[in-house]
Amino acid sequence: MPELKTSSPAPRTEAPQAPRPQTPTDGQTVDGRMAEFHWSSYPGADTYRLQISRRETFDPLHVDFTVDNTTVTELSGLLPIDGSTWHWRVRAEDAGSDWSDPAEFVASRSADDTTQANRKAAQAPTSDAGAKSEAKAPEAVEVPFHTARTSGRWALTVGLVMVITFVITLFFIASAV
Repeated sequence: MPELKTSSPAPRTEAPQAPRPQTPTDGQTVDGRMAEFHWSSYPGADTYRLQISRRETFDPLHVDFTVDNTTVTELSGLLPIDGSTWHWRVRAEDAGSDWSDPAEFVASRSADDTTQANRKAAQAPTSDAGAKSEAKAPEAVEVPFHTARTSGRWALTVGLVMVITFVITLFFIASAV
């Protein structure tokens, strides 16, 4: 009679989780003029794609941004400063991850601006019936879609060109005097 061999099944390997937004999250207020986004890394990823939208469905997109070799990026002048709520997500573009769960933040000038706006809303005048009147937000105006791609090498090149241009400008100013 042949001998039966038993073996245990091969261990299941789970695909890595999608990158996770780290900041801003949970309705945190960011300065729309200079907002910084941080997320967790993804194994083997060299390129990440960041999307920002007013809607959690990400339709329409406000920002669709790809960055190389980093889990942090700073967006300058791409967001409003009106205290509006925004959603963002990220994925490892080249490693083929899923999109992260959306994170929510408020784009304003500072946390103080949002606090003052909340106080004003709480102090809104009441109607004759004694109930608070409902303040209606102005209709959302969509800002043009922005897209960009950055890399560490490109940033270094641009920085060097700026320094060289500045030195040459100083040379011409000094020789004219």
